[in-house]
Amino acid sequence: MERVRSAAKALVKEWPELQGSKQCEFVSSVVQRVIVADRRMHIEVAMSALISLLLGQKTKAESISTGDRKVLTLSADLQIFKRGCETRIVTPDSAPEHAPVQSIVKAIAQSRDWYQKIVSGQITSITQLVQTSGLSEAYVRRILKCANIAPTIVERIFKGRHTPNLTLRAVVRQIPVQWAEQELMLGLSQAN
Repeated sequence: MERVRSAAKALVKEWPELQGSKQCEFVSSVVQRVIVADRRMHIEVAMSALISLLLGQKTKAESISTGDRKVLTLSADLQIFKRGCETRIVTPDSAPEHAPVQSIVKAIAQSRDWYQKIVSGQITSITQLVQTSGLSEAYVRRILKCANIAPTIVERIFKGRHTPNLTLRAVVRQIPVQWAEQELMLGLSQAN
């Protein structure tokens, strides 16, 4: 059993550097079934296939055909989030950070640039802003709302510390003036 433990520890260290195809081959050789329920996920691992692969004793085809009766079941709570056409599964143990939503980052940067031009007097009206940007008035008005987003919210968005399903549409939909209200509306209060 010590050889298996040592092989598993070695694989854990090597895993991040392993080619994606090798990772897929290993996982498909040992995972018998994945069950995704409403708020829980179960992964069934064939124990003999896992041990054999760790000890280098079987090939992928041989380990799949064993019909292993000893199964290790790994379970985790999860939440499924949708953002546009993207689906994301998040476990409670997952890091709370995600990749920043580029459309929101771009909108905030653009709105701050426009705001600075308005404050400095370079731009004197929405009409002039529409003409100089070449964008529609509806788009400019919608994106300009992002200039009033609380700095704490901007920081959380830029660092990816937001709900996985946060969208630009949710951000620009009637943003309250009060920063505390913004945090509640967008689900980005400091407690998160």
